[in-house]
Amino acid sequence: MTEKRLLPEALRLKIIEACVKRVENGNSQVDEKYKSLLAEIEEEKASEDFVVNHGVLQAQEGDIKDEVSLMNSIEEEIDFDNDENEVCMTELSPTMRSVYEAN
Repeated sequence: MTEKRLLPEALRLKIIEACVKRVENGNSQVDEKYKSLLAEIEEEKASEDFVVNHGVLQAQEGDIKDEVSLMNSIEEEIDFDNDENEVCMTELSPTMRSVYEAN
């Protein structure tokens, strides 16, 4: 599984500006430091194209292990009284009030 890299907007804009200048100057070669990033982007694009053209792939063993490891890392405390914490339990709804008032 590849790690997603999030760059600050200012840095992304500088990279785009440098790329545009290179293309305008006729130099469309990629710097060595960006070749791995370009390869990763091309791989992701090829995967997306494959899924669009051929449907979803069967889950691979590595994918399953990644998902299981993520599931085990989630520790969420379950609040069984959540509804009581969000609703005032001393008030009756109009429907229930009519039931008690009719008697």
